[in-house]
Amino acid sequence: MVERMTGPRSNRSGARGARLTLFQQFSIVATISFALVMITLGWWVSKRISDGILQRSAEAGALFMQSVLEPHIQSLVEGRPLSSADIAQLRAISDTHALRKHVMSIKIWEPNGRIAFSSQPDLIGQSFPTDEIQPALNGEIKGYLNQLEDDENAFERTLSVPLYEIYAPLYRSGSNEIIAVGEFYENAERLNNELLDAVRDNWLVVGSAGLALLMVLFAIVYRGSVTIERQKRDLEARHAREIGLHKTNAKLRGEMQIALQKTARIDHMLQRRLGAELHDGPAQLMAFVLLRLDDIDEAIRADRSEEHFGRETLSEVRAAVQDSLADLRAIAAGLFMPFLKEGSDITEVVRAIALAHDRRTGGTTVLSFENVEGITAPDLVQAIARIVQEAMTNAEKHAGDPSPRVVIRQIDGEIEVTIQDRGPGLENSERSDADRNGKLGLDGIRYRAGSLGGSAQFESGPGGGTLIRCRIPFPSDSA
Repeated sequence: MVERMTGPRSNRSGARGARLTLFQQFSIVATISFALVMITLGWWVSKRISDGILQRSAEAGALFMQSVLEPHIQSLVEGRPLSSADIAQLRAISDTHALRKHVMSIKIWEPNGRIAFSSQPDLIGQSFPTDEIQPALNGEIKGYLNQLEDDENAFERTLSVPLYEIYAPLYRSGSNEIIAVGEFYENAERLNNELLDAVRDNWLVVGSAGLALLMVLFAIVYRGSVTIERQKRDLEARHAREIGLHKTNAKLRGEMQIALQKTARIDHMLQRRLGAELHDGPAQLMAFVLLRLDDIDEAIRADRSEEHFGRETLSEVRAAVQDSLADLRAIAAGLFMPFLKEGSDITEVVRAIALAHDRRTGGTTVLSFENVEGITAPDLVQAIARIVQEAMTNAEKHAGDPSPRVVIRQIDGEIEVTIQDRGPGLENSERSDADRNGKLGLDGIRYRAGSLGGSAQFESGPGGGTLIRCRIPFPSDSA
């Protein structure tokens, strides 16, 4: 159970971390790290400053004791206590008004821990542990701020003011021999204020410098982070576009393969249709011409020169050749539209197709145009012309209706082409078979409409004829 609870929580934390930008991550880490560094640096510098001020004050106090007190303690060299005269001189010094303003108490220690002199007479002659005076006996100058826990500090604790306790070695005149330790307690109010000012100034300098440096780093990293984020978004957008293009290319490849297959099937159908037309029309007539030519050849060989036979045979041959020529022209007209020229208006082309169809079939095609006058886009005109031609041919050939109704109109940014015949129509199964087997030219109509981004629909039912409706995109400003 613990693992199941910990796992998702870690994942959520990782997800939150992943959502942070480079600048946000840097801000968090840099702020914490910089704060720790600045606090450590500020504390260290403040301590060094405080120690320096305290040491300087201790050295000043030591210099005072060595210059003022040493001349009056030389009797301690011989191991004797201070004389009354020396004590009187020392007391006079400690009671000086100018000195009393700064020095609250003075003590002189013998090396064995006995107090040889004190501003408090009751302490003279008493002995205390030598722990605090030992550094001074070793030649060091020591200072302690507000450390009044020892027994010999009872008087100082009653003063209720901050005190700076200074220990300094006192030497035998003319030598480096330490004969006593001087101790005095300086009023530390001024020293405390100096320490506070120094520490405050140090923190202001360190904090300001650190903050300024942090702001500069923030600005640099923020600028870099913005650049990286922008480049990241650009790369993601480019990657998305590449994925989209890849999908589009794959789709187009599939559509191209389908179009190629349909084109091959349409070409095959066209070849079969052309072959059937040539076989059933001109080929049959030319075969008849050959047969009649054979009859003429036999008549010549048999010396049959009857005038009536020759004229009749020539008339039949001439008629067969004329019919064959007419069929060839009709087939050629289906393959090539002489009236489809550059700049041709869509209404002109469709009218010419209908007129040729009516001449060939003897029908009367009904035409209707709505808002398509003046459209001359070559690809669109050619596609619609072929769709109309194929649909009318299907209507005459398969539905037995030489007079279909053709409506071409522009509506909602599209060209809609509708061809309706009055044939017997098809059952659903028959229409599916015809559609699947490529009959009735439906594949050709679909292909031509689809080549311009359009679509083709076929509706047919028993006794209701067949309706072909094509829609081809055509913005109103593309005419």
